[in-house]
Amino acid sequence: NKQELTLHRTSIPVPTEAHRIRVGSPAEVAEAMEKFSTHPDPTVRQEFLADAVINPSVGARTGVKYSSWSPIGCDSTGCCLLACLTLDNRLTVHRSHKHLEWTTMVDVSKKYSERLKERGYAKKDNKPPEANLLDFDELQRRFRMQTPLRMECDLAWWEYENEDRRMSGLIIGSEVGPVKIMPVNLSKVKGYFTVRQPIVLWKECDEIPVENIKCVPLIHPIHKTSCSLIVASRGCYIFWSLLMISPAGLNVHNSHLAGLNSLPVVSLTVSRHSGTFYTCSTDGWVTKLTPKFTESSLVFTVDKLLQPEALTGSRIHGISVSHNGAYFALVGTQGLVGAFHPIRRTYKVHFLALKAPETAAVELLNSPTQNLYRGMDLLDLVRWNVLKNKCIPTQLQEELDRKIQELDTPYLWRLKLFLWRILHQSLHTPRVNHNWRPTPAEAVIVGPEAAEKEGELGKVKRKKEEERRAEVQSLIRTMETHLMRANIKKVLGVVYLNTWIAKNISIPTCGLMDYLSKDPNDRDSEVLIHHIRNKMNKQMFLERCSLCQAVLPFTDHKRAICENGHMWH
Repeated sequence: NKQELTLHRTSIPVPTEAHRIRVGSPAEVAEAMEKFSTHPDPTVRQEFLADAVINPSVGARTGVKYSSWSPIGCDSTGCCLLACLTLDNRLTVHRSHKHLEWTTMVDVSKKYSERLKERGYAKKDNKPPEANLLDFDELQRRFRMQTPLRMECDLAWWEYENEDRRMSGLIIGSEVGPVKIMPVNLSKVKGYFTVRQPIVLWKECDEIPVENIKCVPLIHPIHKTSCSLIVASRGCYIFWSLLMISPAGLNVHNSHLAGLNSLPVVSLTVSRHSGTFYTCSTDGWVTKLTPKFTESSLVFTVDKLLQPEALTGSRIHGISVSHNGAYFALVGTQGLVGAFHPIRRTYKVHFLALKAPETAAVELLNSPTQNLYRGMDLLDLVRWNVLKNKCIPTQLQEELDRKIQELDTPYLWRLKLFLWRILHQSLHTPRVNHNWRPTPAEAVIVGPEAAEKEGELGKVKRKKEEERRAEVQSLIRTMETHLMRANIKKVLGVVYLNTWIAKNISIPTCGLMDYLSKDPNDRDSEVLIHHIRNKMNKQMFLERCSLCQAVLPFTDHKRAICENGHMWH
């Protein structure tokens, strides 16, 4: 009867009415539909009838195709907005003004359709189209102008922070080449400013589309100032731009990296912790780009990562690296089979380690954040090493004990507890006995004496394993008790030694103090209990469950619940 995790479900309202893309007057559209549905040319007629966007009789699908969160502060209340692209090619923006309730803020597709109608469905040169809807190419062009394929292909958020001032903008890439930072005013967020006018990072219109834009805030090691590094893929090339704000103004340095990939770059990812970029082309080759600062600009160190045998001949669709750069994941499908594309594609996710377990352990011990949650990818490598070898590396164990003696922080104790729990799990790994396999032909029939001796050796081995598991379990209990006592002292200190705590708090004070007083060598607990007893004469917090008003006992840190099964926390 313990309290479980509660998940609150919410849903985005998808419009029930059918989405009709407007490409002209209703009379012209009806005439074009009738013409192409009975067109004498079978190639044109079949292409029209099979197009689910142009031909509404095919049937529209319902549901959400893509969704994306906005940066914080875009809402009128300073919260985030949610953009959704539905399967019927409708782009909408939603906001949550109440708890778990979403409302549609704007229909972007409708607004965009109105703007196209005002421009007369002109092309990029703002010249009105010469053909009408009775031309099939013109009909397709007008529909494709309003059919989004995906989201965030060439968009990224730019933020620059210097002391108390934070500037923001939207990095936009074009399908013809230029890259700009557009001003976005976050007036509801205190301390945010935006650029006064668009910043052109690349102005050449060379018809190479911009995709996979990434922006990383960095600290210039020479000038000791904040800067922003923007990296994007343009075909087979990598575009980069370094933005630095000095008293003289904004300095922009940009260039291209060529010769990295023979095929276009399909995905680009960045490790936010180290600022290292990884690019991947369709043939599966991954390139590591490490930025190095110079006096006035920067250079990139290019490293080609070895391609695993499992990815040889595969087609890669995307790549993503973990927070601390411990490993990255690739999504791919099988390549050509007998010089032909496969009829059915099986998408697989491959995980490849970028660091050794020993390197991950060193980074965990020297972590500046002191947070195991932020180092989960490093923990994965260390955990895999412990599970594989069924032991904690001696060097890691000695270094961890030395740091605990010097610092004695909860982070180091949690890391040690994690390692010993994984070790305990590895010792419980069941053996796989393949009883279904036939006995090998070269197997020798043993006598009763050999079988009895083998049974005795097995009993001795099992006894040693049980003793080892009991020893590890005892150490785990000791570490859990240490962390629990430290947490109890923290809770009591926060509740009783601060005046801003609300009065409706329920906490089993007496039970917690009795639990702490069991250790006569804990001087900190004695001092804390003395202060609390003095304050309890003036202020006393309830020791009853806030749900059922039952008495809150505390005798065991693993069972801190009332008689009705409500866990207090």
